[in-house]
Amino acid sequence: KLNWQTPPVNSSIVPLEAEMATLCILRYIEESYQTASLNKFCEHHNLPCYYVSRLMTQYSPYTFTKYLQRRRILQAAYLLTETDTLIEQIVVEVGYENSSHFHKLFKEEYGMTPKKYREKYDSMEK
Repeated sequence: KLNWQTPPVNSSIVPLEAEMATLCILRYIEESYQTASLNKFCEHHNLPCYYVSRLMTQYSPYTFTKYLQRRRILQAAYLLTETDTLIEQIVVEVGYENSSHFHKLFKEEYGMTPKKYREKYDSMEK
């Protein structure tokens, strides 16, 4: 758990503490992306969600949700190219419950479906 108090909304955040907290958030996402959520992180560290969201937008180029999505999609892309795991199993392994939502996000990120992505990289290896 983080060992500092959440400052009042109108107070200035000590930059080093805020940066350290942001690194803690990013580490949490990297290590727990399959099951991570903003609410879980906030509950575990006894922090308000608005505060964690504000830290993410202040000290990283992404919101908590966007960073988590990008991490999951990146892992899915890796699994598509490095394993023969079925796409629907990859969807579950990276933490998505809704396959169509995953496919939509993947296509937005890579400009093609997961199946086309795998086919493209499979053909490049041959």
